[in-house]
Amino acid sequence: MGKFITPQQYFYLPKNVKYYLEIENERVDKRIKKLEDDLEKLKRFVLNVSKAASCQIGGVIEDFEKQPDNSCLLAVEFAANVVAKGTIMKYSASDENIEVMIETILKGEALIPFPLEEEFIVKVKDGLGYILSWPRHLVIRCSNLGKVVAKSVKKHATPVKKAATPVNEDVTPLKEDATPPKEEIGSNKKENGTG
Repeated sequence: MGKFITPQQYFYLPKNVKYYLEIENERVDKRIKKLEDDLEKLKRFVLNVSKAASCQIGGVIEDFEKQPDNSCLLAVEFAANVVAKGTIMKYSASDENIEVMIETILKGEALIPFPLEEEFIVKVKDGLGYILSWPRHLVIRCSNLGKVVAKSVKKHATPVKKAATPVNEDVTPLKEDATPPKEEIGSNKKENGTG
């Protein structure tokens, strides 16, 4: 601080600290009283809650649990080619397409069946968070996952060919020691004119 500047002027402190502390204590006391009153109101409200009202909350939870699971897997071309996971937003029995929202991407480079070209949504990675129209036969509910994938794999699986059996079945396999006996080696030398 300088020659003519006091700490009260520099820090903007009131000249009478006692007066300042009294004002601050009054503000804190008012705030504490208000909080205590609010706490009393909440205690009275909680004590007056009947058992019937608390049972209604349980009913709401049960209704929520009974709602169908709208999560689904989205496929392209055939049901086993899953490219994303989403939620069914709008479903009607008469439409061939279902409106879904993509939530998780599995194969981002796959093309969307009905692209939104005006919004540049052509690939699955571009459609994250958007509501899109998807063919009904390519939307697999998570509850029906096992059935649909099993059917699709059977349809689109390539048949596995069995290994061909050898034509000459009476051939015996070679032993571990495949060297011919010594007698045969000597006879081969005589035939060649050596030894």
